[in-house]
Amino acid sequence: MKPLAQRLQRVILALLGIYLFVYPFGMLLLIFDMVPDWGVWMGGALLILQGSMMALWLTAIYGQRGLLATVLILVMSWAVEHIGVITGFPFGTYHYTDVLLPKLAGVVPLAIPFAWLLVVPTSVGVIEHLIQRRQPAPQPSATNYWYSLSPRSGSKVPFGASEHRSMYSYVRLSIDRCTATYV
Repeated sequence: MKPLAQRLQRVILALLGIYLFVYPFGMLLLIFDMVPDWGVWMGGALLILQGSMMALWLTAIYGQRGLLATVLILVMSWAVEHIGVITGFPFGTYHYTDVLLPKLAGVVPLAIPFAWLLVVPTSVGVIEHLIQRRQPAPQPSATNYWYSLSPRSGSKVPFGASEHRSMYSYVRLSIDRCTATYV
């Protein structure tokens, strides 16, 4: 293993240790709706931490190609989300609340491209694995992950909201977002 890859592996393990320590407590607070006002930023921080670990892993395993893939995923996902928030295409009309800060260009929270950075390489890896075994594609897994991040999830810590106010709108927004993710 190359020295850079070894150093990155140590950093990834350290970040994973932090994540594994913080995540269970954060989930318990979220599940029981006990997130203190000062702690609402933690969801975004954990997404950034997860995405950072993926970025380091891609770089450690694939070198410059992994770093390039990381940058492309971050930039392109931000662009898709920015266009989505501004125009309503392809996910339907929605906006992000102030729970996930900071917002890039005042629209898309920094944590959102890092969430995409988790989904895209993972989906590609699963697809490659399943194609080799001639099994069905993994879109439902990626779709379920995005569904868990949809505006209807969470009570005290809503990451995003539909511009529409009815319950049907929240369901429709989730279905639109999941359909776009699936495709």
